[in-house]
Amino acid sequence: PVVVWSRDPKTPDDYEKIGTLKIPGLNGVEPVGIPAIRADMLSRFVKGNLLFRRKVILANKMMHISQKNMDTYGLPESPLVLPNPDVIDYSKYTARPSSHPRVVYLGRFDPIKRPWIFLELARKFPTVEFVMMGRNHFECKGGWCPDSIPENVV
Repeated sequence: PVVVWSRDPKTPDDYEKIGTLKIPGLNGVEPVGIPAIRADMLSRFVKGNLLFRRKVILANKMMHISQKNMDTYGLPESPLVLPNPDVIDYSKYTARPSSHPRVVYLGRFDPIKRPWIFLELARKFPTVEFVMMGRNHFECKGGWCPDSIPENVV
């Protein structure tokens, strides 16, 4: 069989919502990095493999994504769920209020991730330290670049 891993299936409705994304301060500039993937490509792949009598198994790591995979790709059966093994024993840890609260953003600074929201949160909470780690994948027109960074962001 052929195993296909699905991480983030997007329906036509999802793509419609993503298409409304605007970068603050860049009126009329189309954000880059917005996916335009056709959902029927996987369906065609599955049907093509049926001709060769090869079974295609779709797998994902969360149960709630299974139905979305079926709806998005027109799959006849539920995908296989292969969760990440949780190797941390959380019972050993207890949450304690911090005397110095910190919020961390780790990811790409691309428009699809909306990193400007992180900076707006930093402006709303000036006594909290915000750590922003990552970089732009797209450094061109339509990419995001902050015009000002609050003092509590490192």
